[in-house]
Amino acid sequence: MACAGENFKKLLNNYCSEECIEQGCNNAKCSEAIAACDCSASKTTVPTIFFTAPAAGLISVGVFSLLASFLGCYSSIRIKGGMLCAYICAASFVLLLQFSFGIAAAAMTNTEKIPDAMLTIFQKEYKEIDWIYFSDFFPEACYAAQTTMPYSPNMPMHHPACFWNNTCDPLFSHCCGAGGRCDTAGKPALCATSRGCIAGFLSGVGTPVAVVALLFLVLEFFAIGFACVVRRETVSHFAALPD
Repeated sequence: MACAGENFKKLLNNYCSEECIEQGCNNAKCSEAIAACDCSASKTTVPTIFFTAPAAGLISVGVFSLLASFLGCYSSIRIKGGMLCAYICAASFVLLLQFSFGIAAAAMTNTEKIPDAMLTIFQKEYKEIDWIYFSDFFPEACYAAQTTMPYSPNMPMHHPACFWNNTCDPLFSHCCGAGGRCDTAGKPALCATSRGCIAGFLSGVGTPVAVVALLFLVLEFFAIGFACVVRRETVSHFAALPD
């Protein structure tokens, strides 16, 4: 799932490119009528770094871990006490980096943390995006409702039936529960909020990365422990040698 964010970014840009071509738009002015798209560049205006950050962070941690591991292996083979100390410091840095990244990836699932530009799109303009285009990333309920837009009367937009704040849209009364709340539990295949759809996607992107990062902390602790043992034995070995 770490690649899901990058794939979603590509799909968003492809969607915008197709929408711009369909509407015959190639400049920023007419792009205002196409939600989340900039036709002058044929790409999305959604801050996609938010989706791709987990994959980028995981790769960065992997590179640092590889370099630290190489340093540890070399210093152990060559019995270099000073380099073992350097490895312990490097591994400790990787451990801290991995822990911080794991926490950050876990926090990504919190929709309160998403950028304002993205929040505006999914709160106010979600009906102007054809969510069925992203059916590989969202459950059926996220594109079960349809709205016909003035600029595209022959191609209705598919989107969630309920608002971001968990209230139901009167146009889709079958999803309305008590107090005007969205009845997502009663009709899970038909009713969803735009917030619930985005939260589910973010959870799928961030949670596996967070779990992997935090689980590998155990291995990092063992690696640092073994390095300390080897360092101690190296010092003892040289201390026992005759002058």
